[in-house]
Amino acid sequence: MTVRYVLDGKPIERFLQFVPIFGHSGETLCNVVVDFLTTNGISLADCRGQSYDNASNMSGRYNGLQAKLKEQNPLIAYVPCAGHSLNLVAT
Repeated sequence: MTVRYVLDGKPIERFLQFVPIFGHSGETLCNVVVDFLTTNGISLADCRGQSYDNASNMSGRYNGLQAKLKEQNPLIAYVPCAGHSLNLVAT
C-alpha cells in the first residue's frame, strides 16, 4: 500500500507495506483498503484521490474498488494510473 500526502506544501509519497488479499472483487479489495486505513489511523474521509490500473475490478464504474470507496467517500476522485494507460497504448 502506497500513500501520497501533502506536508508543508510539498507532496510526499510513501510505501507503507505489502497487504495480503484473499480475493479480487471490488468489494473484497475495498474491505482490505478500509481495514488497512483504519488499522493505521488514516481516515477515509480525509482521502481525496485514488489511482489504480485499468482492470475492471479496480476501475469498474459500479463494482470496482474505486466505485466502492467512492460510495463511502464521495469526495475521493479516481484517476487511472498513467503508467498502465501508456502500456495499453504501446501494445
